[in-house]
Amino acid sequence: MKRSNSTHIFFGILVLLFSVILYWKSNSRRGDSPPPPDSTPASVKKDPATRILDFDVPDENPSGEDPPDRSKLRTWIEQFGRATVLRDNRTRLRLKQSAPKIDRSDLPWLFSLLSDPLYLSAGTAELLKMYRLPEAIGPLVRMIQGSATLSAKGVAIEALAVIGGDSAGEALIRLLSTHSDTGIRARAATALGRFHGPEAHRALVDALRSESNSIVRRYIGAALQQLSSPEMVEVLLATMPNEPDATVVAELAIATYQSGGESALPRIREILNRRPAARQKLQDWIDLQEGNWYRNEYPKNFFDSDQQPVPFYPRQSRIGITLDQGSSGFPGSIAPLFRTSPLDRYRDFFYLRLEKEWLEDLASGTRSPRAYRVDGSPIPGGMPINDLDGTVHLRFVAGKEFSPGILGFTEGNKAAVTSTSLLHEFGHALAELADEYNHELAKNAGGANVDFPDEEPKWDPLIRQGHLGNPVSRRDRVIPSNNCYMNNHPSDNRWCPVCQLALIAKICRLSDAPVPW
Repeated sequence: MKRSNSTHIFFGILVLLFSVILYWKSNSRRGDSPPPPDSTPASVKKDPATRILDFDVPDENPSGEDPPDRSKLRTWIEQFGRATVLRDNRTRLRLKQSAPKIDRSDLPWLFSLLSDPLYLSAGTAELLKMYRLPEAIGPLVRMIQGSATLSAKGVAIEALAVIGGDSAGEALIRLLSTHSDTGIRARAATALGRFHGPEAHRALVDALRSESNSIVRRYIGAALQQLSSPEMVEVLLATMPNEPDATVVAELAIATYQSGGESALPRIREILNRRPAARQKLQDWIDLQEGNWYRNEYPKNFFDSDQQPVPFYPRQSRIGITLDQGSSGFPGSIAPLFRTSPLDRYRDFFYLRLEKEWLEDLASGTRSPRAYRVDGSPIPGGMPINDLDGTVHLRFVAGKEFSPGILGFTEGNKAAVTSTSLLHEFGHALAELADEYNHELAKNAGGANVDFPDEEPKWDPLIRQGHLGNPVSRRDRVIPSNNCYMNNHPSDNRWCPVCQLALIAKICRLSDAPVPW
C-alpha cells in the first residue's frame, strides 16, 4: 500500500499533463460541486436581447380564440418542479417528453410563478431553461434575489447559464461577487464556468482572491478548470501560493496548466513541491480512476465485513439518501445496506432524509431540514440543504407492484426496491454497476464489473492476489464472480471485490474520504 516518493512525484506531474484532466471530464460530478446545467449555451457572445429565440414561440393568440385554461400547465409545472427538487430524474425525463407548448401570451403568467417559494418556481425555471428564453433573465434574477428556496434558486442559476449571453453572464458575476448566501455564490461560480469569455474568467479569479468561504473557493477552482485564458496564467500562479485550501490549490494547478500549457509546468511543480497536501490531492484524483484501483495489493481480509470504520472529519462531506419508505419500517428497511462491506466502514459518510419530511421542510423554508444517521437516530438541528441531498433516492414498494420476475429497477439515481433487491439496486444507483445475471433486460453493456471475454479482465490483479476466481461468462460479457449482489441470486451474500472498489471510489469522490489504495 506504500508508494515510493519518486513514483508519487511522477504521478503528481503526470496528472497535470494527462490523467486528472481526463478524470475530471469523464467521471461523475464531485461531491463539493453543484451539478452542471443540462446543456451548453448555443452562444455566449451576443446579448440575449438581440438573439433569435431557440424555439418557435407563436404570436399571441393568432387565431383570436379564447386564452387556454392554464390549470393543466400549472399542474405540469408543479409536478416538474417537485421532480426537479427531489432530483427524480426518471419523472423529470417523463415530464420533459410531454413538455407543454407555450406562446408569448403565457410569459407574464409564467414569470409570476417565479415568486412561488418552491415547486412552481423550480418548475418554471426549469421550463424556461428548456426553452432558453432570453426574456426570462430579468425575472430569473429577481427570483434569485427573492424568497424562493435555495433548491429553486439553484435551478434559476442553471437556467441563466443555459440561456447564456452577456446579460446572463453579468447577472451571474454580480451574484458571485455580491450575494450574501454562500450557496448562491457557489452555484454562480459553477454557472460561470460555462461562459468562455475573458469577463467570466476574470470575475472568477477576482472572486477567488476576495472569497472567505473555502467551499465557495472550491467551486471557483472547479469552474476555472472549464475555462482557458492564457492572459490569466500569471494571476493564477500568484494566487496559488496564498490559497490555504489544498483542494483549491489542486484545482488551480489544473486550471493553470490548461491555460498556460507546458510553459507553466515548472512553476506549477515548484508550488506543488511546497504544498504536499495539494500534490496528494492530485494523486488521489488519479488513483480514483478505474484503471488504478487494481495497482494496489490488498490484504486478505480487505473485502470482508466488520472492518475498522473510516473516521469522518468535518472538512469532508456526507452523502444523502432520500427514502420513500412506503409501508416498510424505518430504519430497519435500510439497515442491510450498512451491515455489508464496504458500506459498513463508511456508515458515518451517509445521512438519510425521509421524502415526506424533506418536502415539508423545504416548503416551510427551513435551511436545515430533518435528517437521520443511518441507524435512524435524528441528527440534532438537521442537515443544511446541500448538493449531495438525494444522491441516491430509494422508493420501497410491495413486490406485487412489479411485473412477474421483476424485483426492482433503477433509472439514474432513483431506485424502486423491495427488501430482496435493495443492495442490488443501490449498486446501480450509487456506483452505476452493471447487472451480472443472464436476462434480456440485464443492463450489462457497461460498468466496472463487466468486461469482454476475449481479453485479460481488467480486474486480473485481484485474481492473481487470490481475491477472485476466473471470470464468469454472462452472455457476451464476463463478470468477476458468481457471488455478488449484482447477480441478484437469493444466495448472494456480498458485493464482489470489483464492485466494492467501485463503491469505495464513488464514496471517496463525493465525500473527500481518503483513498485506501
